[in-house]
Amino acid sequence: MVSKSHHVEKKTNFMIQIIKYSAITFILSFSIIFRVGAQEQVTTNHPEMETLLPSPKINFLGVYLLPEYQYGYLAGQFTSMGGGSLMLTLNKQIGVGVSGYMAFPNYTPTQISTDHSLQLRTQFGGGRIEYTLNPNSKIHVSFPLTIGGGRASIDSAGQRGHDPYYHNHSYGMGNGLSFFFVQPGVNVEANVLKFVKIFAGASYRIVSGGESHNQNGSTFDSPTLGQLQGLSFNAGIKIGYDFLLHRKKQ
Repeated sequence: MVSKSHHVEKKTNFMIQIIKYSAITFILSFSIIFRVGAQEQVTTNHPEMETLLPSPKINFLGVYLLPEYQYGYLAGQFTSMGGGSLMLTLNKQIGVGVSGYMAFPNYTPTQISTDHSLQLRTQFGGGRIEYTLNPNSKIHVSFPLTIGGGRASIDSAGQRGHDPYYHNHSYGMGNGLSFFFVQPGVNVEANVLKFVKIFAGASYRIVSGGESHNQNGSTFDSPTLGQLQGLSFNAGIKIGYDFLLHRKKQ
């Protein structure tokens, strides 16, 4: 029988993977942002460096919270998922943050069990970058990209305790699959108030990698990568504010 410390170690390793993917996204994003946003000091003795790309000054710094609902494809059919993001925005256009989502409980797709006796538990998250076109327009378009990791497992439907294997392993650690994902999307946004935006759009979750966690002699199969990727329709709200750092010269 697998010890509890082994399950704790598994969960810790999984969380480390999520943090690693988020950190990589942050580093790449900030490298691009500060590469574009950095502005050289101009003095009488040192002329300005010429660059191929313009170097706009960062005039606005924003912080936004994004509660979000997704209706996504998992294991052959669509199901509800909830989650959200926390974003830092530069000049109202470039956003960097973290996102996390989870499928609603008791999702029993027929691809997993025809009699709906098994449920698919799925959660995923990571770093998020987003570019917004014409953010000051009432209606505009944004392009989010989320990169990270997730985990899915198959368990008996119903509450914890109905599955005899729950007595042998920590919750959600059996019959699982850890995976890496990339999820690009496009959203249509509307400025309702200066600090409130609503959005709706679509994205596609691309899944790769994967490490199975079958423990304690369970007869349940792990989910496959093909069952975890697919199209998602999403809607949500952005709540936050863009703080003016520098006034543009007239």
